[in-house]
Amino acid sequence: MQKVWSFKDCTVVYYHPAIGSIDFVGSGTGSVVIAWAGDIAVHDVGAAGEVVTSKMEVDNGTITLTVLQTSEANDYLVKYANYIKVAPSNEFNQGVCNIKNNVTGETVNATGCAPQKMADVNMQAQQQSRSWGILSEHMVAA
Repeated sequence: MQKVWSFKDCTVVYYHPAIGSIDFVGSGTGSVVIAWAGDIAVHDVGAAGEVVTSKMEVDNGTITLTVLQTSEANDYLVKYANYIKVAPSNEFNQGVCNIKNNVTGETVNATGCAPQKMADVNMQAQQQSRSWGILSEHMVAA
């Protein structure tokens, strides 16, 4: 069976209790990159060359959203980043991002999310994109 790819077959829903939710697909998002921060296995090597593999319980990472600078997605992220900079500390990392590829069935559920920083701003003659890094304390893929 052949599969056909369309970004519209994906959902990327972000939610923060104080800001509300948005589905980034269809809101001016051009790409989503999910990157885990750490290795799940590491080697330690002894002086005689023996190798021990350690299982690491690391599931934090970064979700990078590339959005059009005039989009609803960028407006949401600017509002969100400005809000959490002045919000009480207990609201800082309450973001949740649920990503699903409806073609492959892949999902990533990310919790403990917060913007890494404001997106860099570029001004040119034509529409540009902005990249937003969202840090996540826990990302679970299925």
